[in-house]
Amino acid sequence: MKDEHDLSEFAAILAAKGYDNSFLTNQGYPDSLEKSLRRYLEACTRGEDRLTENLTLMCYLKWSGEDKPYVQCYMEVKYQNEKFCLTKMRISKGYCGGGLGRQVAVIVASTDMIPEKSNAVRMVDEPRFKNRFGTRMR
Repeated sequence: MKDEHDLSEFAAILAAKGYDNSFLTNQGYPDSLEKSLRRYLEACTRGEDRLTENLTLMCYLKWSGEDKPYVQCYMEVKYQNEKFCLTKMRISKGYCGGGLGRQVAVIVASTDMIPEKSNAVRMVDEPRFKNRFGTRMR
């Protein structure tokens, strides 16, 4: 895997990019990123959950209350040999009542390609966000 990181390093990289919210790991274990992943791995060791090579992390990038629009992010992460590698991010804007707005997928080939949290929010929250290559995204 490219850009493999141990748990502490992986959590620090995402925190430095602004992803310091509460996370879910494979739809459970709500906590900070590092604690959520540790709780998941411990549950797998105890046989309470099944260890998989592909993990899904979920967090809210913007939340102002149940009656307000929000931005959420799903991260696809490879886990091998006790190392983590973020491979894809799906960022979407949602509305109370279940409606979805703009959605963007970001393929992550290296940690340098992980967008800052504020940029990830703008990708789906602003009508005409220019990506880092200068092209407009719809």
